[in-house]
Amino acid sequence: QLSKQSNCSTRVVREFLIEFSRFNLIENIARGRWRMIRFEQGYAANLIELREMLESHALSKFMNLPKDDPRWQEAKMLLQRHRDLREEVVNEYQAFSDLDSHFHRLILSAANNPFMDKFYEIMSVIFHYHYQWDNSDLRKRIYLAFLSPELQKAILEGRFPEDISLTSLTCQKLPLSWDAQHALLRFPNP
Repeated sequence: QLSKQSNCSTRVVREFLIEFSRFNLIENIARGRWRMIRFEQGYAANLIELREMLESHALSKFMNLPKDDPRWQEAKMLLQRHRDLREEVVNEYQAFSDLDSHFHRLILSAANNPFMDKFYEIMSVIFHYHYQWDNSDLRKRIYLAFLSPELQKAILEGRFPEDISLTSLTCQKLPLSWDAQHALLRFPNP
């Protein structure tokens, strides 16, 4: 039935289902019948932890690429696309999702590890599928991706003002201008 609905061969659908079953997302309950396994918070936390480990390792490899590696040019191009998209992110959040995927794949490419690539594929499907369920706060999440690099670094280094939490950042409409963000959040400009 799924192969008919997706206009794919049963072999392709079966391979895809087997791939998901390896990650305990679905289970084969009878010949040709599959059941989704409950996607719980602990599973999502483990998945996020794995993603962070893979991307941290890949980012370390990326930072050590030779300066003439073409991926540096690609990273500059993605940064420019990111800046261009800042002003239209509210209306173009699908474009942001595509840009985000391209960015993560670029970082992972530095690890040159097909296993990491395969894990990223399944994680990407899970994250994108999960966010299709509830897009009510999508615009808030996207705005956080446009925090100035200095603010992002301060958060990661624990130098952010204590009275500003992630919740408070997502509950207010942050300006897209980095100078305006610094002023609003009372954070010194570099």
